Amino acid sequence: MKIGIKYLLISLFVISCSISKNNIDYDYIGENNYNNFYLVDTIKILEPIRVYSKKFGGPFVFSKAILNEYKLTSDFFERPDVFIYADDLYYALPTKDYEVYRYPDYGNCKHLVRENWNSTDLEIYSFSEDSIVFLMGMINANYYYIKYRNSNNNHVKYKETDYKRVFYKIIFPYRKIDN
Repeated sequence: MKIGIKYLLISLFVISCSISKNNIDYDYIGENNYNNFYLVDTIKILEPIRVYSKKFGGPFVFSKAILNEYKLTSDFFERPDVFIYADDLYYALPTKDYEVYRYPDYGNCKHLVRENWNSTDLEIYSFSEDSIVFLMGMINANYYYIKYRNSNNNHVKYKETDYKRVFYKIIFPYRKIDN
């Protein structure tokens, strides 16, 4: 009797772990009453750096001033002043909005310069333009994981359990286009 209960409890534990392991619905296409991505603001970050963590993924952008606060924990990447970073606005932007937003093509990240930093976990790049501005968007978490899923982006798994109800802050480098 005790052995049967033991196997039952172990089986339930294994099943519950496998069910909760992946909350992403790869067939999800969004809701009729809202978009999966909204462009919401333009922001400036003092001495911005782009960072990729071998342990927690990325890329992320934040001010160089807070880099020393990184203590090899994922909590750092959940701070409100740390942003998910992407190069291509059109990749997240709905097709119907392409004509509304004229966005420069940076061509293979020529606006980034590798930083020498003594870290086995972090790859750090600074931006070559001092006055770079970022476009900030809000992206549905489920949509984000579908759009940006690949082996190079082992993104921080945030604490939410329903990715369809949560939006992440995501930023894109921006400079005015000369006519």
